Amino acid sequence: MNLPSRTAPVPAGTLSYVEMVLQRHIDNPPDPPDGDFPNINDDGEYKHRYWDMVRELKDDRYMALLPGYFALPILQRVIGDLRALGYESADEATDDLEPLWDKVKLGATERPLDAAARMAERYPVRFRTNRLSKAYQRFLNIAYQLQVMRGGGNIALPVARLAEILGVSPMHVSRFREYAKDDGFLREVKRAHHLSRQATIFKFVDSVAVAPEIQTPSVETERF
Repeated sequence: MNLPSRTAPVPAGTLSYVEMVLQRHIDNPPDPPDGDFPNINDDGEYKHRYWDMVRELKDDRYMALLPGYFALPILQRVIGDLRALGYESADEATDDLEPLWDKVKLGATERPLDAAARMAERYPVRFRTNRLSKAYQRFLNIAYQLQVMRGGGNIALPVARLAEILGVSPMHVSRFREYAKDDGFLREVKRAHHLSRQATIFKFVDSVAVAPEIQTPSVETERF
């Protein structure tokens, strides 16, 4: 999927939503970085002060699809100057917010599986398999992106929800899971336990499965 052109108009609803979120955070700014221990909460965990703001902004479908270098000019366009967010210079704001934007994967109300489907659509990966089904390739992409978000954790691939996302029957998804195990893409960690309503748990074996060629979106270089 290609990203929107930089010269294409941003939806009016998106601009209104971005303005609302940004203005709320400008009016109620987060605590500034604290000396030698910036962005450390009371539990001793690191959290960027604008993490929640970016998650809110990514609840807008248009903004969620954009990489940081596309999103930041829109933020700047809406508020006029990124320094309004508490930065000393526009360069400092750009250097801080661009990597944050790309690091945040989930919108504030978005489910992990939906975010994985969105990322799979934006950054499709081609997998080595003899299977011809395009829906199976999409299934592998979603499983891979879900594993990327989970890091070293395990993933669940619910049949009913994936059937809706892929536009196939639940039987097809069950078949895709078996294909992926046979092809070496998925490793089953724990079987489903229906009495306790626990789903089957998997691990995506990306070190074996992912082909080296990753299709990145082509973009135009014009400025907003």
